[in-house]
Amino acid sequence: MYEFYKPLRNRLRQYWVVQGLEVVYRFIQWLEYDRPLPQELGSPALPRDRMRRMAAGLAPWEFEILARELLLNADKRRGSRSFASWHEVARCINSIKHIENETWARHSVAADDIYYELVRIAHRQFPWQRGLSRSYISSYLRLYGSEELCPLFVEEYGMSPLEMIQLTMALSGHFHTDFTIKLPMRNELNAVTPEVFDQFVRRFAMTIDDASQETRIVQEYNINWAYTFNPLRSRPLLRLPSNEVICPIPTFLLRRGTSEVYFDLVRYGDEFSRRYGPSFQRLVGHIASTLIKGTSMRVFGEEKYGPKAHRKDSIDWIIEDDSGTIFVECKASRVRYKGISDLKNRAAMDAEFDRIRGFCKQLYKTLADAIAGRYGHWSHSGKPLYPVVVTLEDWESFGVKVEEKIIIPLRDELAAEGINPAIIDEYPPSFCSLQTFDGLIFIAGKTGIELTLRGKVEGEHKQWALDTYLSNRFGVLLRERADLVLEDDWNQLGRRLHVPREFRGER
Repeated sequence: MYEFYKPLRNRLRQYWVVQGLEVVYRFIQWLEYDRPLPQELGSPALPRDRMRRMAAGLAPWEFEILARELLLNADKRRGSRSFASWHEVARCINSIKHIENETWARHSVAADDIYYELVRIAHRQFPWQRGLSRSYISSYLRLYGSEELCPLFVEEYGMSPLEMIQLTMALSGHFHTDFTIKLPMRNELNAVTPEVFDQFVRRFAMTIDDASQETRIVQEYNINWAYTFNPLRSRPLLRLPSNEVICPIPTFLLRRGTSEVYFDLVRYGDEFSRRYGPSFQRLVGHIASTLIKGTSMRVFGEEKYGPKAHRKDSIDWIIEDDSGTIFVECKASRVRYKGISDLKNRAAMDAEFDRIRGFCKQLYKTLADAIAGRYGHWSHSGKPLYPVVVTLEDWESFGVKVEEKIIIPLRDELAAEGINPAIIDEYPPSFCSLQTFDGLIFIAGKTGIELTLRGKVEGEHKQWALDTYLSNRFGVLLRERADLVLEDDWNQLGRRLHVPREFRGER
């Protein structure tokens, strides 16, 4: 891809890296939060309506690529050119689009590469499109603040989850309006000592030279180019020689202090695994139990069943009303980055489908027992039953790959276990993230379980992501929702904390 990458590389070498990263910052803030662009970067041709910007080809993930390429190629001193107009920025963004298109055009496409590409696109685009909500942030506070996980968290960071997320949100709030902050930073928010706060900043910061070197190590010049891991995701802050810190993509900082904590704690191995799964399971149950208040729904937790010598665990949660039942299997593990980005190593992407299929297999084994009357705390009344796998983050498992990579092999695996594979046809699975589960139970409380989920298991909707199905069928109802399930957690976070207006309402 040298011939069509070289023009972008040579162009970026003329710009000063810091000014280029500020341009990325300005455009992402404009795209995500509608913050005005500086006069010199604006243009009458740019859509004023946020919804039209993506239709016009303006996407935050392309500015993320631009940030990565600036770190790799731009001048570390002052540069001979400046991003003085929208025209200058547009040329770089159009080059990125061109490189990605030409790389794909020259790729030796396997028969079903396009379907794997759809998975990559979903993982790249959907998190940007959905944004971050109060519920999202609050769920991580409750998860890491659990009695099992909190000690590991404190050991890793030297502060509590509440203190960590407060600092992350406070800094994100600063960078929401300002590109730079002076060192040393002062913490007037909570009881974290200056030494621990400095350690927090150092952990999530690097120099531009460090960022450039890390980018150079992971960079790929092939079909994976646009999906190469951006080191700003792991260390979103950049230290400048001027004793200042910049944050080109504040969203990365907020994610780093919430969802990306997982990748630090997972290094504790089995100790983390033993604590993490039960904590997530309880979080799912707490959300369900909160949302069913005032409705006719009932919630049953996990119970042991079977002979004393061979006790088994039931499904994690059962939620039912007079119209139907939801069987909820909770899985907190996170998708691996190579499994959503590496088209050259199809085995990495296939391994993620294998993991999802394993989740389903576990669900159907216990579902078969439940239907056969082996549960002691619940019996099947014949009402419609809907199995749902709830993951902490969205695995974006959708489209024909669900059928090919999950359902078809699962039939053989269930048959080998002595389970009639027709159980999949009778009770088709759905997959969703914790945030989508929140919406699912809210809608079910208003319309009933059967009416909510019946359409999901019919026709083409079987292949749809549950989030997409709910948004299309119950979008108006979802928009009417104004309450916050984890309100106590959010209020705990917000004490003495300036919260940008965009986080005060659900997004």
